[in-house]
Amino acid sequence: MKHTVKRTTAAILAALILAGTAAAAATFAAPTIAHAEDAGTVTEIASGSCGISGDNVRWKLTTNSEDSTKYTLTISGSGAMADYISPQGVPWYNYRPQITSVVIENGVTSIGNAVFYDYSNLESVNISASVTSIGDTAFYGCKSLTSITIPSGVINIGSSAFYNCTDLTIVTMEGETPPTLESIVFENTSLNTILVPATALSAYQDACDKSEKGWKGEYKDKLAVGGYCGASTNEGGVESVKWVFNPATGTLTISGKGKMADYGNLNNIPWKDYKNDINKIVIEEGVESIGVMAFYECTGLTSVTFAENSQLESIGANAFDGCTNLTSITIPTSVTSIGAYAFNNCKALKNIDLPEELTKINQHAFVKSGLTGVIIPKSVDFIGIGAFSVCEQLDSVIMENETPCNVGPNIFGYENPGSLDTRSKFVKENTKGITVPYGSLEKYKSAENWSDYKNYMKEAPAPVSPAPSTDPVTVQKPTTIDENGNTITGSITTYPDGSVVDVTIVTKPNGDTTTTIVEKDPQGNTTKTTETKVETAADGTKTETETVTEAGKAPVITKTVTKKDGSQTIEKITSAENSRGNTVTTTETTVKDSKGNVVKKTTKKEIKNIGNGTSAVIDVDNNTALINKIGAAKPKGMQATINNKVLSQLKEANNGKDLLLTMIVKDKDGNKRYSVEVNTADLTPKNKLYIYKKDSKTGELYMVNGKAYIPDSKGQLKLIIRSKGDFVLKNAEDAAKINEKILATVQAKKNKVTLAKGKTEPFAFHEDLDMRNVKNISYETSDPRIATVNETGKIKGKKAGTATITATVTLKNGETKTVTMKVKRDGETRTITYTPDVSVRYLLGFNRSDASSMTVESLIEGMPLEAAGLQPGDTITAINGTEVADGKAYDAYLQEHPLSDEPVEITYVRDGLDYTATITPQEYRTPVLGFSYNLGYQKANGLEVLKYGTLEVKYMIRTTLLSLKQLVTGGLGFKDLSGPVGVVDAIGTTYEESKSEGALMLWMNMLNMAVLLSANLGVMNLLPLPALDGGRLVFLIVEAIRRKPINREVEGMVHFAGLMLLMALMVVVMYNDILKIF
Repeated sequence: MKHTVKRTTAAILAALILAGTAAAAATFAAPTIAHAEDAGTVTEIASGSCGISGDNVRWKLTTNSEDSTKYTLTISGSGAMADYISPQGVPWYNYRPQITSVVIENGVTSIGNAVFYDYSNLESVNISASVTSIGDTAFYGCKSLTSITIPSGVINIGSSAFYNCTDLTIVTMEGETPPTLESIVFENTSLNTILVPATALSAYQDACDKSEKGWKGEYKDKLAVGGYCGASTNEGGVESVKWVFNPATGTLTISGKGKMADYGNLNNIPWKDYKNDINKIVIEEGVESIGVMAFYECTGLTSVTFAENSQLESIGANAFDGCTNLTSITIPTSVTSIGAYAFNNCKALKNIDLPEELTKINQHAFVKSGLTGVIIPKSVDFIGIGAFSVCEQLDSVIMENETPCNVGPNIFGYENPGSLDTRSKFVKENTKGITVPYGSLEKYKSAENWSDYKNYMKEAPAPVSPAPSTDPVTVQKPTTIDENGNTITGSITTYPDGSVVDVTIVTKPNGDTTTTIVEKDPQGNTTKTTETKVETAADGTKTETETVTEAGKAPVITKTVTKKDGSQTIEKITSAENSRGNTVTTTETTVKDSKGNVVKKTTKKEIKNIGNGTSAVIDVDNNTALINKIGAAKPKGMQATINNKVLSQLKEANNGKDLLLTMIVKDKDGNKRYSVEVNTADLTPKNKLYIYKKDSKTGELYMVNGKAYIPDSKGQLKLIIRSKGDFVLKNAEDAAKINEKILATVQAKKNKVTLAKGKTEPFAFHEDLDMRNVKNISYETSDPRIATVNETGKIKGKKAGTATITATVTLKNGETKTVTMKVKRDGETRTITYTPDVSVRYLLGFNRSDASSMTVESLIEGMPLEAAGLQPGDTITAINGTEVADGKAYDAYLQEHPLSDEPVEITYVRDGLDYTATITPQEYRTPVLGFSYNLGYQKANGLEVLKYGTLEVKYMIRTTLLSLKQLVTGGLGFKDLSGPVGVVDAIGTTYEESKSEGALMLWMNMLNMAVLLSANLGVMNLLPLPALDGGRLVFLIVEAIRRKPINREVEGMVHFAGLMLLMALMVVVMYNDILKIF
């Protein structure tokens, strides 16, 4: 019923929370959702308002029928957009995964805070010229955004506006005046270019130099100027191809799609003002031609780089004319034509690889260049007039085509007396000359215009038949896709000796891969298999697991886990047999930080079958071992043996060194019974070892018994332990130190105590004494007429006089120690020596709701019933099959069958169902009282009586306050509260126990109860609670501080509320009283 009520309440609360959340969400953002009606190729998805004043700015979400998964968000209207504190409050937030483009139309003046926060699929943003500000975190985390153009009207960009846009590489600033940047606007991006107007470059550089607000000094190196340089015939016109020049690096980048424009003279070239500052040119993928005179007389140019997948087809006339310092250029394979004078006067250009698709080298293409040699590919079918003339270093030409191509006159220069000598080096000096393919010399000598150089031609040697290939042959496997969507590819490589390497690569849809490499010998036998799995988690953690299996050897597994910050954990797992033929698995773990530094290395070894039903793990670095063993059930407990076979394997795995061994003993069902820790160096024949139990929380050791465990002649040790827990074996030297420390704690907490007649008080040992070390405590009184002491140590005063209580303590190791006390007798101080003792009981570990009930009110931590899984509220109904219907039956059963260390079967009821549990009662030792009491009393004068009365009242008040503290902290519950019934019961108990002591003692005890009740009522009345005098005092203090009275109606209402609470408390107390009556 209790659980049903809880569940019902939780369900009601959950429903209220959900309803409130839904209402809040509906109130917060309620966009207009349009039906997907046919509107040509564009469909409106949703719309609504997003202006700072409501409908002044509106938003509309549309999709195109060509790709309905991508949405375009259009912001239109007049004025500023609204700012949003949370991204979830943006009206179109739920559509963010589909939004790929944003258009801010003319009229909108600001982009609000957080409006496009974390739109990871946003690819393009078009901002109109009317926008003047971009809000904080407006485009935070837009990881697919690669470029952005900031219109000239923008004067402020908010904090973190483009933070974490990881793919953002270029920002175009159209304004002549740098906009104000707040903090970390472009942090955590790939920004490499800030494109600014050429006329404003110095202004932006000044902003960087001065570090104005968000403008950083490092941004200066990213500043660039640029524009358009496309041919007007391109599909996108002149804007189809762009140029960007970075003054800091001297790099000119040409990008876009289509042909570059041709320039008739230097003044038309867009970058003419920077031509002497250009030292590197980058032509990106998509550019199809280099225009006429494009880089004319760029005298500082040293290198030209093309994209790996360049689509360049032609290099225009005079493209690099006059680039006197150009030393390096690799012409893409896609180029088919090199224009006239393209590399004229490139004196530093010593070598050039002509592409295999090249067909035309136009006139004077390399005139006056610094080429020393050139290979003309087979594909070239035309070389124009003077193409390689005045190449004063050119001494080697190799022709690859067996058929001479068409050439113009004087391709390698000529000598004209009285005129310029344009001959190349090999013509002047008759050096290496022209090499033509074998068998084609006569063709070249007789070909038009080639014949001019017949005296400088030679034929290549006859081709030699190739020797048998010593290179492996690799055949790619066809790519397939299995039923799970995995892509399977690979290759088979065959070596000349017949051995084969078979590679299979399986790529899952999420990008994870498994690569399997199988190596086979010439006979087809598998000699080695390597499997590598690479998996990447959502947080960026990459796990690579490599398993290498060689014929006749155990697999070697290497697992590398690389986190996003670059730190790594590397595990290498190997296996080998030890001297007894058991498999030892070694795990070597290396931990590296993000910089690759090794911060930790560990080596652990595992032997799964080190003995009968025994496994072991050895920590080599710490010289420790852990073994799991199945014990044998014996009448006196669970038996386990540490044998020489196990010890020898442990030491062998630990490189011959002794280690600290922990043995966990389990029963046949796999349940842990106990563990034992021992140093293997102590397991020598005939060496005495003593056992201690370890406290699971503090780690402190306490005694179990005084028995010595002695290894046999082989060093093996047999243990039989009854109780559960963790134990430690110590050699005699260590045991003596532990025992000495324990013995030192056996002393009385007080050497002398004065006790009034009729009072009882327990003997208290020093708090350092751990009673778990105590086997027994016995007590004795020197004069039972004055004071008696029972077997539990409870002392009761009989009449005036001095008595000595002697306690004899016997520790579990058999040692006995007497406690020495000083007592005062007949006015003299004497020394008393005695030996303490303990009372031994066995407990289940629970508290009942009352003496007549068997319902579990609470469980004692660490005791058997808690370990067995019982819970408060369970009712115990039987022990060992004997029904215990109530507390009286339970007490009778225990009197006839006292609990011992033998297991008992408990039957209990929970939620109407019967359960059983077998538990072993836990030994509990209680010290018996062991100190003296002065039970006398004497007459006193008036002042002494007042002093004694004051002390008694003080004691009563303190007792009341401590009771309240226990009630607040949970030490006492509401069931412990009593009203009139409890008070009458306490008075009756006091009367019954006092009447045998005579009228005077009865009268004194009744007065004592009156004082206690008065103190209790006084303390309670002064508590600072409404409706009590203490509450009224609080109001008086407040009035004194404020210096004006509190409204009496308000005070009255407060006191009335306090009265109602006190009435409720009274109901609870009365309820407890009624339960006690019935």
